Amino acid sequence: MARLCCNRNQVFYLQILSTKEKKIQVEDSVKITEHFIVVLPQLLAKYSKDAEKVTNLLQIPQYFDLELYGTGSLEKHLDALLREVKAIVLDHSDMDVLEACSRLYCTLCNEELLIHNKVALARTELVDELVDQLNQLLGSFLNEGEGLCTEEEGIHCIYSTLRRITAFHNAHDLSKWNLYDKMSELLVFEMEHSCLPVQIILPALQCAYFALLWQLACVAKKPSSKENLVVLKTHLRHYCRICSGYFSHSNRDVREKAFMVICDFLMIVSHQDTSDDGTLGLLEYFPSTSLQSKMLLFIQDHIFTEEEEDKAKDLPEEEDRKKDSQKLDILHMKRCLLAAYCKLIIHNVIEMTAAAEIYKHYMKLFQKHVESQNGGSTDPISASFSNIKELARRFSLTFGWDQVKTRESVAMIHKYVPSRCCPFDILLVHYLHYKSLFSIYLSSLLLLK
Repeated sequence: MARLCCNRNQVFYLQILSTKEKKIQVEDSVKITEHFIVVLPQLLAKYSKDAEKVTNLLQIPQYFDLELYGTGSLEKHLDALLREVKAIVLDHSDMDVLEACSRLYCTLCNEELLIHNKVALARTELVDELVDQLNQLLGSFLNEGEGLCTEEEGIHCIYSTLRRITAFHNAHDLSKWNLYDKMSELLVFEMEHSCLPVQIILPALQCAYFALLWQLACVAKKPSSKENLVVLKTHLRHYCRICSGYFSHSNRDVREKAFMVICDFLMIVSHQDTSDDGTLGLLEYFPSTSLQSKMLLFIQDHIFTEEEEDKAKDLPEEEDRKKDSQKLDILHMKRCLLAAYCKLIIHNVIEMTAAAEIYKHYMKLFQKHVESQNGGSTDPISASFSNIKELARRFSLTFGWDQVKTRESVAMIHKYVPSRCCPFDILLVHYLHYKSLFSIYLSSLLLLK
């Protein structure tokens, strides 16, 4: 509250500044900008090895009066800044540093600035260098019939270069470098040979995703021929097949990344607005029955399957804390994956029948939880019962407030959830306790039955 009052007082103070005070404020802003324009390249050079400090320093230019770079006396410092930033990009593989560099180029490439052309040229030269480096590395390490060479230094170089390109592709349109074809070739190679390390697969999946998003954005902004749209839609289908192929990868991070990416991707490509000439509607894409089955199977196996407990006992305290932290991370990722999947159901990208499968698993977990409560007895005011009740309330709200409109969806779920999954025997035994809980879940459940 004190902070809120302070902010309100600051806003009020700014509103009553006199003309003279405003002039002083502008002059101070110019002086601070001029100072940091000069010293920022020096600071970046001094702390270039410190990832945290470099990340913080790279955020300063967004507060500059960037028009000052166009003046003759300060323009040379722009060249120094671009040199230092390029050196940092080529030296670091930390994602926070790379994304900060990418955002800086994005800020300086504003087309309204006089320095736009110079910064855009510097960015092009940097990306050219990165892509050429990647092509050379892949040419050296991907030997036909032999797969990827296992030298750690070479793998690290490919991994670092891929991360740099991916960080820039997130904020910049790099379509002219045709990165999707390069990434898809790499990903298909892994599917056929299963020899690429995880460090290479993860940024390749992300970079291919960014490449397609930029192509979609470009099509939305300006007209494109139907031939180009057909090629793009072919890429969309191809990428979905690639991601679904990684659902069964041996590495957990790869499986989760592929599933999360395809969920986000389907949300975008399934809701393409139709343009005046109807061409953009050609890109609208919904998952096939086969893909929906693979995604549901992934949810069943990956989300609702209990983790195997490590039977090791008497672990050191530090290892025990680390183990608990890993469990929480896994649980958090499972929630994110399930939320991404349910979002597809809510937006009609995936058929509503999939919701019945999700509900079925929740009912099984509910029954298991009830049976574990003191031999089957449950205190209606206990914390565990209240938590389940709150979960039921939130689940019911996903259908909306109007029960008449949602009756069809509720009926569909009830139709596809087998009776053996519903704890009606428990409901009869503990009728008074569970009456309120089931009325929150679906008030018309028994009537529909």
